[in-house]
Amino acid sequence: MKALFGVMLVGALVTLSACQFALPIFPDARPVTATNNAEDVVSEGLLKRGERVVYAVQIPAVLVRERALLYLEVEALNPAARIEITARDLLGRVYAYSYSPDYFFGPAVSRTALVATGEPPLTAQVIVPTIACRGPCVLQPAPVMPIFLEIINRGFSETRYNLYAFTGGYWDVNEPSNDTERGAVVITAGGAQGALETLGDVDYLVTAGPVSRVHLAGTMTVEIEPTAVLSDFITGARIATITAGASADITPPRRVLIRVDSGNDLAGPSGSSFYEITTTP
Repeated sequence: MKALFGVMLVGALVTLSACQFALPIFPDARPVTATNNAEDVVSEGLLKRGERVVYAVQIPAVLVRERALLYLEVEALNPAARIEITARDLLGRVYAYSYSPDYFFGPAVSRTALVATGEPPLTAQVIVPTIACRGPCVLQPAPVMPIFLEIINRGFSETRYNLYAFTGGYWDVNEPSNDTERGAVVITAGGAQGALETLGDVDYLVTAGPVSRVHLAGTMTVEIEPTAVLSDFITGARIATITAGASADITPPRRVLIRVDSGNDLAGPSGSSFYEITTTP
């Protein structure tokens, strides 16, 4: 009976979301529909100091496809404002926060720790054409169900804002197949590139043959920390762990499997989460 009730409840929530588009947990949520155009402003408004607004974002079925990302961005027109956004699922559970155009994070990441960490020194990095957000943003695989986006003005000044909700492809053309060892990207003589665009993203790469050195580079970011774990491709034995700007010598030279993720559990648009792996034969 409990199992049957659970099925009925989920069915009711799905029906409610399709018909009313807002659940009782956010009765004041404003409905908007995502598009496939990054320049479309789906809503705009004015937020006074401490004021908040909640949106219920619907993603048309035609836009939900393989390799589709949902981009949620809030652009504050007053630079003095401090906008924070919170993304919640259909049941109101938080899964992502952002108050920066460079990164977003999940509930498990401490905001206090982020502030205390400060900005580490920049290292010599690679600069490539990438994607940047216009304000606090969250990127995720395009969901079938509606989601809620809460916007709060934490600044001392009021601001007008633009809300963008649109679908697009991953900048990392190897997503999502490179999320498993079986789909590992083969690193050629020119190196291989990727980006940590979604929470929990893990990318696998493998050298085409034996190498004597592996180097990891990233974008000029002070937040996201691409980290690469190197292992022997044949035995699986751990060789080294390196962060952006560092190299590892492989002695004796061998074929290497590389696992890249965000060392501090942050993700972001490719403009701040890009990385590149290069090797020396």
